[in-house]
Amino acid sequence: MIRILSIVLFALFIGVLPNEALAKEHNTDSSSSAGKDFQKTFTGTINKKIAVVFQIENIGGELSGTYFYASKGIDIKLTGTITGQQLEMYELDYLNNKTAKINGELNSSNFTGRWQSMSSDKSLPVSLNETNAKVAPLPSKIEGVYKTQAKDDQTGDETPCELTITITKKEGEYYYNLKSLARDVNGKVSFSRDIESRETYITLEGIKWDEYKGDVSAQKMKKKNKKSKDVMTGIDGLFAENEITIQNDGNAMNAYTKLSECDRKYIRLVKE
Repeated sequence: MIRILSIVLFALFIGVLPNEALAKEHNTDSSSSAGKDFQKTFTGTINKKIAVVFQIENIGGELSGTYFYASKGIDIKLTGTITGQQLEMYELDYLNNKTAKINGELNSSNFTGRWQSMSSDKSLPVSLNETNAKVAPLPSKIEGVYKTQAKDDQTGDETPCELTITITKKEGEYYYNLKSLARDVNGKVSFSRDIESRETYITLEGIKWDEYKGDVSAQKMKKKNKKSKDVMTGIDGLFAENEITIQNDGNAMNAYTKLSECDRKYIRLVKE
């Protein structure tokens, strides 16, 4: 009797064990999917040509993050969910209204899906690849008044340069007013964010450079004293917390002057 009971118990044991093993294996596969908690940075395109950078965080299937167009550099908020490898996110405007939907499949290192406008039938392909590079964040408080100092406290430069840049924000966009002894101009602000060097540059759009001779070595092929017809626009500078630094003059091989009313090679403006 004891021997028969042992045989029955053994048979039950080997019958149940495979099922338990399969269940355990199934759970392991599920936990190793793209829905696992993560923080990832992706670079890629929308509509195969518009360069974008995404930063996405997943906690328990709930997604949050931002993305920006490389041409503008301004963060756009994202919120959404992920189930297995299926990702669904919404783009939010400055009032947290949903303006677009992004869905598709997120594998271990890439995403393929579509961007869909919430206000029209516009639908564009999205293709992203994960990168180990880190995105330089924009300064925590961009708006404000930035001014040159009579004597730069870092370089000691006392060359005359009276310049004020006021940055404001309206409906998620940034705008500037630039005042000097020679001009008082307004326009839009954009940013360039290098994910390799982790540097951020600000551009005051629409301002023409006062002088641009271009690549001097190439000019040797032209007649002497013939001015370049190239016109450069947009005053750009390195943007860090509470200051902007503009390289105002070039060098012998790349001659230019952006703002001729300021005699400094590097214009440093400090936030008040």
